[in-house]
Amino acid sequence: MYLPHKVRCNHPLTAEQKAYNAHLSSYRIVVEHTNTQLNQLQALSQVWHNQTTRHTRVVRVVAGLVNRRIEQTPLRTYAAPHVQNSFQGTAVSAL
Repeated sequence: MYLPHKVRCNHPLTAEQKAYNAHLSSYRIVVEHTNTQLNQLQALSQVWHNQTTRHTRVVRVVAGLVNRRIEQTPLRTYAAPHVQNSFQGTAVSAL
């Protein structure tokens, strides 16, 4: 689990900690938006009154629908990070 750094009394965040928090929040917002899309479908946003054995199937179908929607229109696109190659001094993709 990744947690953001918090400001403590008389101890402000360093620049490195602020950068870490910003990086973490950029990923966290995608997760929050995905959860919101899951809850927009009525099958998951209401109280479940059907058989509990069917609940897993319904959740998987809803997750599949949300995944399909995200594949068609991504919430965010991520560029491949570049890592400096220490041997030749050239940037290489870190995938």
